[in-house]
Amino acid sequence: MREEKRQTEEISVQGNKFLAWLDNFWYHYKWQTIATAFIVLVLGTCIIQFATTPKSDIIFTYAGPKEFVTAPEEKAAINSALGNVASKAYGEASRATMNSFLIYSREQIEKIESELDENGKQKYVVDTAFNTSELNSFDEFSRSGASFILLLDPFVYQRLLNQSGESERLVELSAIYGETPNGAIDKYSVRLGDTKAYQEILELRALPADTRVCLHGKLVFGTNQKEYDMQTSVFKDFAVLGEIAGETD
Repeated sequence: MREEKRQTEEISVQGNKFLAWLDNFWYHYKWQTIATAFIVLVLGTCIIQFATTPKSDIIFTYAGPKEFVTAPEEKAAINSALGNVASKAYGEASRATMNSFLIYSREQIEKIESELDENGKQKYVVDTAFNTSELNSFDEFSRSGASFILLLDPFVYQRLLNQSGESERLVELSAIYGETPNGAIDKYSVRLGDTKAYQEILELRALPADTRVCLHGKLVFGTNQKEYDMQTSVFKDFAVLGEIAGETD
């Protein structure tokens, strides 16, 4: 074996058994070793990046008539503001994102479609099929467990209550705060415009003041308790009511 390698690569290792073994190993398994090292390096880099990159731990979900497709900068500003709220509540740097579903009530659609231009013609037509699709998508998403902090138009909010005003899906505020806060809309929700966050954070004013803030209950299956506790902690800090009522629109 030594003679063969002298003829081909002019490599000679003498007097050291370990170096001789290493030299022989490298001669036979060089490419396998390089490939394995490359895979380990790639996996190690990915693991480190995953461990050190902050996750979007807190997800808020908005469903209502505010449209963000034509105003992405407003949504980005809201995400940044909500991230600050999440970090303050949870005690460590956290990112927050807000999913949004564009949903109109029948009354809102009628109002939009009643607007006329200078020629007396209808200015806007609402895609009712898309509206229904968004409503169904929100309902499915809210049950997925990906987001529990809900910011809902009153129309959407009412869909989560039965005729007696009870909800099997929402958490009572008294279970979060020890009692229902003074000024709450009902036992499940507060008005966004009445919260300290809305009054103090300018970016949140992009959302309608009459938006209802509520917390979806923990799902029976598929919900990590630590993640749910974290979202509950953020909700508790976010939904605190201010001393002065918010805007009335």
